[in-house]
Amino acid sequence: MNIYITRQIPKKGIDLLTEAGYNVIMREADGTVPRDELLAAVRNADAVLPMLADKIDAELMDAAPNLKVISNFAVGYDNVDVPEATRRGI
Repeated sequence: MNIYITRQIPKKGIDLLTEAGYNVIMREADGTVPRDELLAAVRNADAVLPMLADKIDAELMDAAPNLKVISNFAVGYDNVDVPEATRRGI
């Protein structure tokens, strides 16, 4: 399973994911991911761990045909189109 993380998170979280056998791809740069970069980065993602500033909508879900999990590293989920994710079984 490929997990794309849009910003750096604590090393402990990465270690837990990699020890469980997940392939973690984490953006090294700070700040909000430019939209075109985000759409390209999720192409092979099974899961995405965005921050609140990262818009997770139908366009992004179209760009990530294998997407099964969206899990925010934030308080809230205003950035996620939950009805669309639900419709797709994500």
